[in-house]
Amino acid sequence: MLDISNPKTWPISATEKLGIKESVSDLLKNLYDRYLPVKDRQNANHIRELAQVAPNLLGISIVTTKRRIYSAGETEVPFVIQ
Repeated sequence: MLDISNPKTWPISATEKLGIKESVSDLLKNLYDRYLPVKDRQNANHIRELAQVAPNLLGISIVTTKRRIYSAGETEVPFVIQ
């Protein structure tokens, strides 16, 4: 039985064997580098929690159906998403 509580026991997907993992990571890093310098963004202010988030933060994550997580940027900083 697959122990989903420990990611180290999850089977390696065929895409990772083909090197797709690096491609997804590279894509997210490229997107992060491209959009981080954008300074004309503004937080919504009609929801207090959204207004309090630092506008210079950018985090991008993708979670696959195989529970693989790919991330770039400030993805460990908790903030609300509306």
